[in-house]
Parts: sequence; structure tokens; C-alpha cells
Amino acid sequence: MKRLILVLLLFTSINAFADKFNANAYKYAVKYTGQEWSDWHSCIVPIYIDTDNCFITIGTVPAQKYVAYQATEPFYDEQGGYTVKLRVIDQDNDLGMLHLRIDPENVAQLYIEFANVVYVYSDIRLWEQ
Repeated sequence: MKRLILVLLLFTSINAFADKFNANAYKYAVKYTGQEWSDWHSCIVPIYIDTDNCFITIGTVPAQKYVAYQATEPFYDEQGGYTVKLRVIDQDNDLGMLHLRIDPENVAQLYIEFANVVYVYSDIRLWEQ
């Protein structure tokens, strides 16, 4: 799984040799079951990825913490984006799916999908610790 996350991060032309990655998302949107996507909202949300331990933390208040336990092979989706999907368990033991995606315009996106809601964080940029 560490290799799959690294492949996706390297795909964005970022030289990353660490086992921990820090990024900020600058936009987000939400979609509830049976509804349309919300408008994009501006934000500065930190995202922490620890590939050694398969931990992903979204620094909202309160923080959302996920443990990845299964990953797909990276693939190109129908819209031309490069995607890897991770099955996760959150801090409340809810099962979900994370989609790490690079769209055709080379914008990094993180989708967090549960039974009744999907969040998407976009315009994600890595930063040094």
C-alpha cells in the first residue's frame, strides 16, 4: 500500500523520499446522499499521510483520522484522472473509501466517501515539515 500512495504522489512530479507527507487542501465540497454537490468552499485544511503506518489525518476541527487497510492498483478513471482507492476505518470505526486522485489538469484531490456523505478536498499542495 505504501508503494501505491508513493506512486500517486510521485505522479504529480513531486520528489518525495520521506515516509510522511504534509499537504494543505485549499478547496472542499460536500455531497449528501440524494443531493447535488455543494459549491466549492475556500479553506486551508492540513492533510497528513504516514505511509509507514497507513495513517491519514485530515486536520479539520475535530480532526478526521483514518487507517487504510486495503488499496487498489492505480488506474485512469472515466474522466481521465489518475486514481488510487483506499479502504479505510475512521476514528469512530466507520468503514469508508478514500480516493486519491490527480485530475487531467494535474490538480490533486482527495475524496472521502461514506454511506451517506462524500467530501472532496481539492487544490492539494505538499509542504515541507
